Amino acid sequence: MEAAQRLADQLIYLCTLGVVAAITLLITFPGLRHASSAMLATACLFAGVCVGLLMRFSRILSFSPTIAGRNRNAVGRFGVVAQAVLFLAGLGALSKAAWSPQQAERASVKSAWHTTARGITEGISGLALVEHTARHTILLAAHDNKAPGEKRLSLLTWRPPDSWEARLLAWPGENPPIDLEAIAHVSDRPGEFILFASSGEACVITLAAERDAITVQARFAVPNAGPTRQFEGFDLQKLGSSVVACWGDRGDSEAPTQLFWAMFDSATRAFGKVESANWRVPWPVEHQRHVSDLRILNTGTLLITASSDPGDDGPFAGAIYIAGTLNRVGERTTFSADPAPTRIFATTDHKIEAIAFVPGPTGGIFLGADNENRGGAVHSGLRSE
Repeated sequence: MEAAQRLADQLIYLCTLGVVAAITLLITFPGLRHASSAMLATACLFAGVCVGLLMRFSRILSFSPTIAGRNRNAVGRFGVVAQAVLFLAGLGALSKAAWSPQQAERASVKSAWHTTARGITEGISGLALVEHTARHTILLAAHDNKAPGEKRLSLLTWRPPDSWEARLLAWPGENPPIDLEAIAHVSDRPGEFILFASSGEACVITLAAERDAITVQARFAVPNAGPTRQFEGFDLQKLGSSVVACWGDRGDSEAPTQLFWAMFDSATRAFGKVESANWRVPWPVEHQRHVSDLRILNTGTLLITASSDPGDDGPFAGAIYIAGTLNRVGERTTFSADPAPTRIFATTDHKIEAIAFVPGPTGGIFLGADNENRGGAVHSGLRSE
């Protein structure tokens, strides 16, 4: 029995250390992706400590001579086994909690991220869904170039499990848009897309049925456009019977982003009353762009990508957040911001600047990155299947 008692005491010690480690992990990383695992680890390990202490000090579960030898041995063995099970369960949950989003992203970077092309003119600054089937997903990609002759649009085709093909779409005629930062699909007009530049100027295009050419239909601007603006995201979504537009500037480490939204008429390109709200991300914490792209789901949920941009050579970082919800209230659209934005993805190696949502059981989230001198990259790993 002395050996069993020593083992029980050692398990008390190990479980106590585990509890301290789990609590430290939760305090140090408040946005921990696997916070539930850390809490489960804390509960299991704390239970292990409690069982050990009961065995040590209670006359009912102790190795007390007052309990007959056979029963005492049985109770002792049961207590040690219970401690061991709780310790192993807690250790497993703790190891899962310690596997941070950054570590998981590094482990899957080779399969999930694909470099489309290298060079500073190849970065991807916007994505929009063109077509999705079980066999492929086709995306329209924007490039934030400024000089004449530099690419503005590409067509990206993804085939499972992880095959990508990129094809340049030539800009028709002169006056290509400058510094494209987002693409929005016009939901009630098949084949029509809005290209959005950092100044707030927009260009309406249609993609040919053969998907080998585009036609410029119209140009317009958001109500608060201007040459000094730094808009980064734009999207449209039909909520109820009306189309809502949402756009935002990038913000920085000193100032939050401003999100703007208004009713939008797809036929006349006219905006309703513009409303706004400040918003900022908790991470990345340096060289912040609180908004690098955004996407409105058909439920009104607003997904926002944020990034860290220290310069053309990085190091970069990016994340996706559930920012809140756009709601139709009578004739108005309101925004309910999440007081604690949920981070659903993070990378410490890519500057996320584009997001596309693909609905359906085989859909998911596709990401684009503008890694400046390292070129462009796409991510296909956030899928529902």
